[in-house]
Amino acid sequence: DFDESTARYLGHFGDADEIVSEEDRVTTEAFLRMGGVAVEVVQHAGTEHGFAERGRVGHDAEAADVAWASTVDLLRRRLVPETA
Repeated sequence: DFDESTARYLGHFGDADEIVSEEDRVTTEAFLRMGGVAVEVVQHAGTEHGFAERGRVGHDAEAADVAWASTVDLLRRRLVPETA
């Protein structure tokens, strides 16, 4: 239930995720959008669940770097005021 949410959501998913199915991802994204919640979803090609977790068998350093940069960018856009 995201009806009361005022947050923005950014989801990074592995396209070969063995835990979060494509159906689960699509359903969650749809519920967010139906609730009028701002959501960005990124699927990282060739990655598994936990791809950004160092030390994990499915760790993908390149995809993790892209996900991190995207997350930092979102935070900067939302939290750092623009200067005139």
